[in-house]
Amino acid sequence: MSNREVVVRAADQVPRRDIIEAMNAAYSDYFIPIYLSSHSFENLITREAIHLEASAVALYDNQTVGVGLLGIRGCRAWIGGMGVLPEFRHQGLGRRIMAYLLEQARRMGIKNVQLEVITQNKVAFNLYNSMGFKTTRKLLVLSGEEHLSRPVLRERYPGIVVKALDVSLLLAYLPEFAAVPAPWQRTLESLWQMQDRLDGLSVYGGDEQMLGLCLWSGDNHQVGIYFLNATTQEAAGALLDRLLVALPRSRFFYLNVPEDDPALPVLRSAGFEETVSQYEMHRNLADGM
Repeated sequence: MSNREVVVRAADQVPRRDIIEAMNAAYSDYFIPIYLSSHSFENLITREAIHLEASAVALYDNQTVGVGLLGIRGCRAWIGGMGVLPEFRHQGLGRRIMAYLLEQARRMGIKNVQLEVITQNKVAFNLYNSMGFKTTRKLLVLSGEEHLSRPVLRERYPGIVVKALDVSLLLAYLPEFAAVPAPWQRTLESLWQMQDRLDGLSVYGGDEQMLGLCLWSGDNHQVGIYFLNATTQEAAGALLDRLLVALPRSRFFYLNVPEDDPALPVLRSAGFEETVSQYEMHRNLADGM
């Protein structure tokens, strides 16, 4: 099969179900298998600002055999998923899809393109590196199982009060407590898009001043943390304690936590462990490559 037989074109030119099927097939043997339903794909498009007209599909005999999604916010863009079906790999198709996405970004006036790649994925990392992407930081995917420490709040942090608060109010306060830049999936723009699925906690000191906040989504089985930070380690610990005590049987995860996130020691002390890590990479389109 010749790579010349494969055509790369805009993703909005094929049915969305074809994109979903191709992505599920491409990620079926990935380091972390990913499955998208029609509902979760639509949520992805909205939450991550995916533009299908600037995204790419690779077609072979009218079959979608590769996908590259491009999210756009202002002058920034994000590769929100790039995959090729196993039988079509090692033919340069990933490079063709990436080149298409970068050209679309240039055409739309994008200044910076970013992505994440799992640290063990040497093939993808080498591809992105060869196309001008530079590693900016390491992101950790954290998981907490039943062995998590779930202490009683008042025994550890006397004088600190944790309260539930309306998510829209917490989102308004969030920039005050964002100590490090959030990954694309957890930026304020993304969180506003999913606010109806979030719950929130705020933490206060003895003077009733807000010290930090936590945003999360889930139930008694699985919980995703989307933001956790405070002005002190004690306040961050109080937030986490309240969440763990409230959901004693849940499995927790926290996606793409930067290595320099000040809440990381609190999470680790509670028993959160790294399940996988990713490199965040950026490409400045002004460099001419």
